[in-house]
Amino acid sequence: MKRFIRINNLFKIVLLGFVIFGIDKVNGETLKGKIYFSGFDKSKGDKYPDLYEINLEDRIIQKKNITNQSKSIYLTKLKLSKKSNNILAFTNNKSGKINANFYLFDTNLRETSFIDSDIKIEWYDCDLSPDGNAIAFSSPMTNRTNEYSMRFHDIYVYNIINKKLTQITHNYEHNILPSWSPDGKKIAFYSGLSSIRNLDIFPKNTPGYCLKIVNIDGTGEKIIASYGFLYSAYLNDRPQWSPDGNRIAFGNKYKENDYWGIYCVDSDGKNLTLLKERAGQPAWSPDGSRIVFVSRGMNIHVMDSTGNSELNLTKSGDLNHNPVWSPDGKYILFVSNRLEGEKKKPYTSLFIVSLDGKYLLHLSPLHAVSDDEFFWVDK
Repeated sequence: MKRFIRINNLFKIVLLGFVIFGIDKVNGETLKGKIYFSGFDKSKGDKYPDLYEINLEDRIIQKKNITNQSKSIYLTKLKLSKKSNNILAFTNNKSGKINANFYLFDTNLRETSFIDSDIKIEWYDCDLSPDGNAIAFSSPMTNRTNEYSMRFHDIYVYNIINKKLTQITHNYEHNILPSWSPDGKKIAFYSGLSSIRNLDIFPKNTPGYCLKIVNIDGTGEKIIASYGFLYSAYLNDRPQWSPDGNRIAFGNKYKENDYWGIYCVDSDGKNLTLLKERAGQPAWSPDGSRIVFVSRGMNIHVMDSTGNSELNLTKSGDLNHNPVWSPDGKYILFVSNRLEGEKKKPYTSLFIVSLDGKYLLHLSPLHAVSDDEFFWVDK
């Protein structure tokens, strides 16, 4: 009996290895492109994260040594230009300080440049424009406060080419998580008091954030989705523009006792629709026909843009999250802690899954990957 159990367990390990590490070709196709991520090499005991590149054709992982010159640099929030595919914008977090600075890494020249020491942002809160020439970010640089000495954050745009800094919002609210429209002419963001609504001085039904749109010169600011009850646990749900720029998907809950859900609204504020309850982290497919998201059970799901034809791609009890589409829209890149044993400290690494959920590839078994700091580029 014990021998049978050992053989059975060995069979499971072999099968698991085949499923997780996959094969070089899928349906006769070789995975192409490169993946960039911020993380640690667990096999070498790295103490500081760095930028890594994975060439999908040969699976070689290269460390870019961004942190070699200054061990105080802590990589956070990589942002990729959608059109140029050759510039990564990221920030650092020095000595645990909440403010961070901008750096650029040119993936073609392999060079890093510091942008401006006077620009300070929240560590999670920047977005690179589609053409790679400007950065939108949230910052309390004006030091404006209300009667409760709470600092307000405004949205700024920094032009990398002419080095011009423009303050986009001037309202007395907390403006965060800017997101560029595909044409680079508008910015969607959250605005409200949700970050301070848990204080005793505010009632529990104090409105949270609303979804707004503004032109990049600061004109035309308007609400397109009314105030809801967004909670900080899901504030990494940056507003997601559809590829054609006509719709925006976002996470929200509109009543105190409602479950968190994925909503979609037209960019003019019409047709607000709940697409999926108990879900978050939506991301549009490159052609705009599908949305990938994370379920309440921390699995990766995909559905069509109307909220139908849903499919669970991961089907596991592990933490699977932060899905990203491949450039051709055939696969999903995500992070998961599924290889960790119960007694080990969990860390996340990169996986690729096909849209039918049948093919699963583990890309970085020896690297701990920062939760949402990775991209898949086509060249």
